[in-house]
Amino acid sequence: MEKLKLPEVNFKNTTTLYEALNLRKSSREFSDRELTLEELSNLLWSANGFNREESGNHTSPSGMNIKDIDIYAICKQGIFIYDPIDHSLLKTIDGDYRKETGFQEFVQAAPLEIVLVSDIDKLSHIDTVYRERLGDIENIELHLLSAKHSYAAYNAGHISQNIYLYAASANMSAVTRLAYDRNHVNRIMGLRSEQYTTLIISVGFPKE
Repeated sequence: MEKLKLPEVNFKNTTTLYEALNLRKSSREFSDRELTLEELSNLLWSANGFNREESGNHTSPSGMNIKDIDIYAICKQGIFIYDPIDHSLLKTIDGDYRKETGFQEFVQAAPLEIVLVSDIDKLSHIDTVYRERLGDIENIELHLLSAKHSYAAYNAGHISQNIYLYAASANMSAVTRLAYDRNHVNRIMGLRSEQYTTLIISVGFPKE
């Protein structure tokens, strides 16, 4: 896979947490301005990059420290997966698939679609923990599946909020979306059956 090394994160943003919380909102109108590599670097690190490299922990919390979420970036140049270890992007597919990721008209206008994908295989630890806690109850397999999807949603929600707060601090627009065809998105991204698309976030700059 083609690797794109991202520049070092720029920590010079002077927006306070309180200002970012006050500015945070969902925006559905985007200009055609693309993100620079530095802006993309800051955004992805804020979403789920390493903030404690010695322990391998991230800017976003993860239930049971499972770290099941992968971040995919879809833009004009193709589909990429974010590698927080190397702080780089790995291209998985060529081509512009932004308009394939949702039903709303603004989807193809946003320069970046971030897709949060849970690897259900990484959630297998939940089986052991919950079987011990639940014991021999009826429909335990449904309980286990529900628990896995809940953890995936919980972990994706934290990442989504990080994206919102960074976008607010950088005068960018963002909106989290659930209106998409999950099977279609999984197919165009070439995901395995064990991978579960949880959320998509459209990101860009305000329309002038």
